[in-house]
Amino acid sequence: GGLHRGHPWLAAGLLTALLALVGLPPLSGFYGKILIIQEALSNEHLVLGVVALLTGAVTLLAVLRAWAGVFWVFPEGESEADAAAASRPAPASAPCGWHRAVAIALLLLAAGWMSLVPEPLLGLARRAGAGLAEPTAYVRAVLPADPNVLDVAPVPPPKLGSHEKP
Repeated sequence: GGLHRGHPWLAAGLLTALLALVGLPPLSGFYGKILIIQEALSNEHLVLGVVALLTGAVTLLAVLRAWAGVFWVFPEGESEADAAAASRPAPASAPCGWHRAVAIALLLLAAGWMSLVPEPLLGLARRAGAGLAEPTAYVRAVLPADPNVLDVAPVPPPKLGSHEKP
């Protein structure tokens, strides 16, 4: 604990990245969370929308607790008042390392770009989802061209909430 004293930029950068993971606005995870909730509501699956919101809330609590335990909480025997009262600077800690700083900077840069311009990645996600829903093109690309090997017929996605047996 208490790593924020020796590594304030690492603490701030990691907190920002973790909050983007949770989906807080205006960070990059917010757009994905909004799309999930919009689709759940437009398909009349209110429970799925509520589950998405509750998952975000639980993730926020877990992320903040983990971050606080590593960066904010002081080691045993040392309180915040003791640290503030000390006139000497914080003890030298292990250097963060340039590779860690670069990794966090790249992560924050990507999250910032996704926050400002989400549409290209949303289009990519839509194409990937369409490919998962209709795997015929993938199966034909992977398997031999012999039509006797496998006949791929489109399979409709299951209806959520349907209690009928196929």
